[in-house]
Amino acid sequence: MENKCQCGGEIKEYDMLFECIECKAKVWKRSFGREFKTKEAMDLLSGKVIVACGFKGQNGSFYDTKVQLVNGEVILIFDEETKSTKICTCECRGEVFKIPKGYKCKDCKKIVWEMFVNRELKLNEIKKLFKGEPIYLKNLRSKKGNVFDAEIYFDGKEIELEYIA
Repeated sequence: MENKCQCGGEIKEYDMLFECIECKAKVWKRSFGREFKTKEAMDLLSGKVIVACGFKGQNGSFYDTKVQLVNGEVILIFDEETKSTKICTCECRGEVFKIPKGYKCKDCKKIVWEMFVNRELKLNEIKKLFKGEPIYLKNLRSKKGNVFDAEIYFDGKEIELEYIA
């Protein structure tokens, strides 16, 4: 299946961009602090308005917004449906945002990765950690295969683990 631009022209993929060979409309593969996937670029060039996730703001926070191609260039649309990816407020009162594979406070820079040992942390557990509360994890498995229970919590900026007998 051949992809066509909204003008009817053929879309060509280059190293750094997708471009219509007729009207010269383009979608740069990397813009606004994120990478556009092939399907997103094709949708934009065909005239669709899409909602894209994971834009990185100047303050380091991430947000989702609508994207559209106007006069051959990608623009972001901020409206009442635009949403921030703020997850919660950290104990330092900073805003916690989603980052790739984890969560980070924009003020104190604490990070919680989604995977801890061999277990994916639930969002409510991540929120507790950022609020300064410990969480209890059962049946964790070490690299050697040993099963253990533990309490994890922030000690300064680092997550500490305390084994539970």
